[in-house]
Amino acid sequence: MGILANHVPSLIQLRPGLLEIFTDGPASQSGSKRSAYFVSGGFATVNPDSSMQIAAFEATTIDKIDSEVIQKYYIALNLIDVFRL
Repeated sequence: MGILANHVPSLIQLRPGLLEIFTDGPASQSGSKRSAYFVSGGFATVNPDSSMQIAAFEATTIDKIDSEVIQKYYIALNLIDVFRL
């Protein structure tokens, strides 16, 4: 979901996944700053003045996520097929 200026006020439930925040203009513009986080869930509120608050249960920058550790946890929980790695 993308939120632009003059967006209708909203309350949005966040599911686990990637949250990208672009500042200083739309993502398509050069010079736009991007921050990326993995969130475990939470809520986002869009206000009438186009500002936004994000309340996540847990969040971390994606550069701090170790993909090997995540694969080991998935294997341990039998959530993925070991032979497809």
